[in-house]
Order: sequence, then structure tokens, then C-alpha cells
Amino acid sequence: MKRFFILCFVLVSALLGAAEAKLQLVPLFRGCSYYWSGTAGQDVLPYVREGKTGKWVAGFAPVHDLEKLELRGCVVYLKEDTAYEFELRTSDGKVLPEGCGVFRTLGTPVPVAKTIVLDEKNFDGHLTINDQGSPKGWIRYTIKPGFVLTNPKQAVFKEKNFRYHTSSAMINIRNAKYVLLDGLVIRGGMSNAIHVEKSSHIRIANCDISGWGRAGVQRFDLNGRFYPVAGEFPKSFNGFNYDAAIYLKNSDNLLVERNYIHDPLGRANSWTYAHPAGPEAVMVHVVRSTVIRYNDFVGSDAHRFNDAVEGWGNFHPRGGFNQDAEIYGNFMIFCNDDNIELDGGQQNVRCFGNRFEGALCGVSIQGCMTGPSYVYNNLISDMGDERGEVNLFLKTASSRSGKFAASYIFGNTFSGPGRGTDVLTHHKLFLYNNIFDGRGNLVEHAELPSAVMAGNLLNDISPRFRNPSAGDYSLSPDSPARKRGVPVAGDEKPDAGAFSSDSAPALPLRPVPVTLNCGKMVFAAGKTEMSLVAQNTGNVPAEFRIAQNRDFDWFEVLPASGKINPGENVTFTVKLDPARFAKQPLMRGAFLVRFADGLSCPVSVYAKTGWTMPLKPHGEKDFAVYFNPEKADVKRVFSRLDPSRGPEEDGMVQLPRRGEPAKPGSPERLSFEFEVPKDGLYGIFVRCALPEPVGLHDSFFYSFDDQPLRRGDFSPARSGEARWFMVSEASGHQESRGAFFLKAGRHVLHIAPREETQIGLIAITDNHYAFEYKN
Repeated sequence: MKRFFILCFVLVSALLGAAEAKLQLVPLFRGCSYYWSGTAGQDVLPYVREGKTGKWVAGFAPVHDLEKLELRGCVVYLKEDTAYEFELRTSDGKVLPEGCGVFRTLGTPVPVAKTIVLDEKNFDGHLTINDQGSPKGWIRYTIKPGFVLTNPKQAVFKEKNFRYHTSSAMINIRNAKYVLLDGLVIRGGMSNAIHVEKSSHIRIANCDISGWGRAGVQRFDLNGRFYPVAGEFPKSFNGFNYDAAIYLKNSDNLLVERNYIHDPLGRANSWTYAHPAGPEAVMVHVVRSTVIRYNDFVGSDAHRFNDAVEGWGNFHPRGGFNQDAEIYGNFMIFCNDDNIELDGGQQNVRCFGNRFEGALCGVSIQGCMTGPSYVYNNLISDMGDERGEVNLFLKTASSRSGKFAASYIFGNTFSGPGRGTDVLTHHKLFLYNNIFDGRGNLVEHAELPSAVMAGNLLNDISPRFRNPSAGDYSLSPDSPARKRGVPVAGDEKPDAGAFSSDSAPALPLRPVPVTLNCGKMVFAAGKTEMSLVAQNTGNVPAEFRIAQNRDFDWFEVLPASGKINPGENVTFTVKLDPARFAKQPLMRGAFLVRFADGLSCPVSVYAKTGWTMPLKPHGEKDFAVYFNPEKADVKRVFSRLDPSRGPEEDGMVQLPRRGEPAKPGSPERLSFEFEVPKDGLYGIFVRCALPEPVGLHDSFFYSFDDQPLRRGDFSPARSGEARWFMVSEASGHQESRGAFFLKAGRHVLHIAPREETQIGLIAITDNHYAFEYKN
């Protein structure tokens, strides 16, 4: 039993008296939460065994909440629809009073008492469901074959309405019980396609949802978020947000599984302008016993999610998934903020077996207000928002957490660009058997006592994956991650990372009989065709279709549909159409080999285009004027980066650090005259290549005409090759200003040094998009 102690809290209670003890077990599909009311005078571990004869396996130590007088935690790695015995034991092997029990994990399917088939006769664009089914008889809603749920009556109001109307969702489930939505095809919705509120035992399965939400217009004069096309809105309104395909609120016992959610009507802004706001696949708001599994939440560069899964109340004890949740077997890709937020309660919330890709951050666990949460066996790779910017794989960027905040992070693979995670003083992190691979992929502040680390492979050692360019992050035979891990859930010596052994399943974790020899395709510039092979290792034929977002029209997958018989292979060919490439260096996409039951095998697709942004990127119909600081610096008070070149158009100058803006007449105050053709909103962009750390080199002072100089940030700049960045008024970390009103006629732009930085051309334009760089 000694081998489990490395996984434990040191739980020594100052309270030796025991309160009245009571055990509550809350099983879901693959794990079980436990709550024991009372206090323990020594260390405690949970034990679980299958049936009455299985081997007892120890789990992680619980959180000991000395205010609620409660022990709480989870046992994991359980089987679906299986009976288990449970015991809470002290360090001397004794079972706590009333500390034993039995439970059975959840299973599928559910008994259906009534099926309602939606078609053009009984669906007019809106549906309210308040049915009261029972455990022995669920109410099932499905569609006539070929029927698509749409709501054309609401389309005319969609772009003018700033208010968030839950009642205008296409399907409203309110005060309902034991209801199943099965196999719906939804195209549309207002803020939401499906809204669930004050309901219990609701399942949403095998649905195909797109076209929900509000698009609006991007307001660069406000904060770069999206606003109504017409009509008034209050000053407190900060842009469209919380437009979720599925919104779950004040409800319990929820299951969202095997859904394909894609192509929202709107898109989220990037951090260039402000904290991203916009559409999500799923929103959770004070829910309990929630399972989200086997889903494909696929954004795109043209229609990025804010978060694929977002939660209300990041710092509220009941926020986010709140209590008792499982999120597993999902594919989430192309978000401008996080793949998923667990922020909030995080009380016995388990996130495992997922594949996360293409976001600024991977899994957010900031604001752990009660805990504990569990993040394990996830693959997080190829990160980046629409600009290619990356941040924390495991986000812990909060200034506050709950008094007993704790998260178990084990057996994950964090690979590629990204910052790893950051240990905080107020949030206990147990980091076991993870792989942190890639430059800058660190565990920052690991020396703090709030970090407990063992069995990890850090970024100073290459993990030697088998074939990461094809999406295979399993370990090569000679990988130093082999047998590196510490014991977890009975495994004596696991490998580090998301694939703890050669027999570990592919990710995302799914009960699908088909395997692919490639989960990621990377096309070099000029290459237009690649292939992959699917094999049916099961016992029954698997009928499939290729599913891909509307935005991914730049590639085709053949065959588009068919059947894979047991033991047979099918070769898929992916062909690119370069004529449909956007003006960006890297095209990003994905497709699904999707089966009739909604399960799928996902493949991400990346194509290098060979395109480079021109020095002056504006289009023929755009207004843009360019200024060269080298030419304006007539007294040559600033150093040239390359003095031999002279004042060329793309030359750069070095600005020194100055605490105060230069006064009028100072040679360090550069001025540029220009004219604009009409009254309107104009943006300022600067071309620069900044040294590390970027945060100390990304601003100068600026002003128009006779206004006083003020601070302008290159929002948000990055190091590396020279590129264009927007200049934003420094009005707050999450609310930048991206455009300025100028009247038609002559103006003067003034700039002066603030931080030590390097700048080249400066542009004033009426088209922000031409200067946005998607890499």
C-alpha cells in the first residue's frame, strides 16, 4: 500500500472529534464521486473494486473540507454499467464509520415509452418541451428522415437584437424530465439552438447542429467584438456572447453525446482586440451530474469558437460544471480562447480521454472554488488561435481559488507550442506522469509548496513520439517516457503521457470499431493530395459519411460515404483546392469519418500555402497610408537596425526606453502628415519584430493632431519575424480600443518612445482585416 502514498494529500485534521458520518456516492459512466460527512484524524484513501470479488484499488486522497466537515473526491477508471464496492479507509486500514457502500455506473440505452417524430406538420420553427417522462419510460424526439429543423421566422430579427433571449432558442426544454433528443439535424436558432433549463434527466444525442447564434458586425471603435447590425443597445452591452448551440442551465443529470456541432453563424474575436466573445458549442450554467462525451465541436478560422465549452461563473462556487461531471472522448478544435473551461466549482469534475487542438489555451482550471477536479489522459497539441498565438496548455491564470482548491493532473500529453502550466500559491496541483513537450512548455513556479510532482517528463528531454506529424503521440520503443510514471489506480509502472502503455486506446477515447492510421494530415506547400487508411476491427459493418464544416471547402475527402466491412480497409484520399485558399500562410481544417450512431474518427488537416503577407497588405478598395519612421527621423536620433540600408521603405528603427512622452519640438517626437477621404473609423498598425520578453517592448506614445501623447500598445505583439500589429489604446487588459474616429481632411500622427522597441512602417487604414495575420 506504500506505493500509493505518493499520490496523497497530507490530510491531518486538527479536529479529532468525529461528527455524524454519512456517505453519499454519485456514479456517472466512468467514475464515481463520493462525499463523506465528518472529520478524520488521519490520512484517508478511497478504495474501489468491481463486484464483490475484484481487486481493491486505491484512488487519490480526498479534499478535507474543514469548514463543511466533509471529505470529497472521486474514483476513476471505472467501467460503464458495472457494479462496484467502495470503502474509505484510514492509513491504518480501518474503514471510516459508514464509509462503505455499493454503486452501479450509468449505462445506455434508456427505455423509451413514446417517440415523437418531428416533420413539417408538427414543427414550425420553434418547439417547447416540458414532457414528464419517467425512469422506466423516456420521451424521445427525433425527425423524419431527411427533415431539417430550421426557424426562418426568426432570421429577420437575429442581427438587430442585442438581448440574449433564451426563449428564442429553436428548442426550449423547460421543467422537463426524462427527455431524449435523438438524431436531430438543426440549422439555425437565435442565441441558442437548444436551451435546457430547470430540467432533469435530459439527453441530447447524435445531433448535427450548425447556423445558430448572431453574427453582427465587428465594432473596432468599441472593443473589437461583434454587435447588432442596426438598432440601439445600452453602453453596458459588451458584444454578442454566450451564443451556444446547446445551453444547459439550472439542471441536473444531463448527457450530451455523439453530436457534431459546427459552423456557428457568428465568430469570436481574437485577443488582438479584447477578451474573446462569441459562439460556443456548449454552455454550462449551474448544472449537476453532467456528462459530455464522444462529441465533435469543430470551429474554423472563419467561424472560431470563443471556447468550445464555456461555463458561467468562473469564480463562483457553483460556476461551470459545478459538481459531479464527466467530460471525455471529445474532439474540440479551433477556438480563440480555451478549448474548455472547467472554471468554477470544479467539485468532483473529471475531464479525460479528450483530444484538444487549435486554441489559445487548452483546459482552463482557473477559479477552482471547491474542488477537487481531475484532468487526465488528454492529448493537447497543435495549439494556437486564429493568429497562431498560444498560451497555457493547462490554464491556471486566476488570482483566486477556493480555500481547499485542488486539482489532480495526470497522464496528459501537452505537445507543441504552448506554455505548459503555472503553479499558484492558492491552488494545489498534483502533477503526475504528464509529458510537457516543446519549447516554453514549462511547469512554472514548480518550486512552490502547492505543487506536488512525480513521474513527469519535462521539456528538457525529448519524449520521442512515434509519428506526431500524423497525429500519433504514442511512444517509440526507446522513449524516455517509458515506465517513467508513478503508480496510479493500480498500474505499477505506467508510461508517462496520455498513452500509458502500448495497449492504450487512441484519442479521443471512443467505443468505435474503426481505426485510422493517421489522425492529422500536414500538407507541405505545393502538395495537394494525401491518403489515409481506415480499418474495421469490429464484428459488424460500419456505414460512414464524411462530415466537414462548410468553411472547409478547400479540400475534398473521397470516398464521401460507404461501408467498411469487418476486417476490411478503406483508403481515403484528401485533395486540396489551392484556388480556395485564404490569404494566410497556413490553412487549418478537419473532417470526420462519421458513423450512423454519431461516433466518429476525427482528422485535422493543415496545409501550408506558401503565401506571405506583402509589405503593404491593403486591397485596391481599401484606404491606407504608410509612414516610415526612418524618413521622419531627419536628425537620426534613433539607431537603425541595419545602418547600411539607409531609409528604405521597410527599414526599422530602435526606440529607447522613456518614462515620459517627448514634448513638442523634441527630435524624439516624430510627426507624419496625411489626409483621409471621409469621416470614419481608422485603425493604426505598426510593423515590428520584437525581442523577448515581448511585454517590455510592445508600446510607444502616440496622438493625433493637437491631442496630448498617450500610451499605445502593439496589441497583442509577439516576438519573431517582422509583421503588422494593431496599435490599441491602453484602456485595460481585456478591453482594448481598435479604431479611431477621424474627420475627412488633413491630420498629423505623432509618435514618441515609451518602451525600448523596434518599429518599421506605420499604417493608417479603414480595413483592419487586411493587416490581420493568421499564421
